[in-house]
Amino acid sequence: MMLIGSPNVCYASEKSTVDPKERLMTLKTINLTFGSFLSVYETLSYVPHPTDPSKTLLKQEATVQVEGVPLNRYMEDVLTKNISTNAGKGRQGLEWVIGKLNAEMKELANSAATSTNEILTQTKKSLDDITDQARKSMDELSATAQKIHI
Repeated sequence: MMLIGSPNVCYASEKSTVDPKERLMTLKTINLTFGSFLSVYETLSYVPHPTDPSKTLLKQEATVQVEGVPLNRYMEDVLTKNISTNAGKGRQGLEWVIGKLNAEMKELANSAATSTNEILTQTKKSLDDITDQARKSMDELSATAQKIHI
């Protein structure tokens, strides 16, 4: 981007929509930086795989248009290649996040199972203690009753 000068920070506007009924998530992004001569419109759609519910399909489309600068076709090609490279990085990032979420869910499930087992064990022990106490009390009461009858 040396032909037009590159700022340290670039801005974009993104609109994300989620349709839980259709199980569809769509992200639409447009650049704000260099908006007077560079237009980048990007759309990402995430939908369930039609035959494998454990998978998600990602459809990514981007339109790049450069106007009013020298070598606009060259710049469009460079930007398109960058978008393609970044798309792979984005997919890897998303897969990493999903992996972390899955690991946390498994950890929570294991923790819940362990806690449930501990609660059941403690409850059984408490019930056994109460039963033993009740038997002792009944035995003492029975022994006292027999002494009174003698």
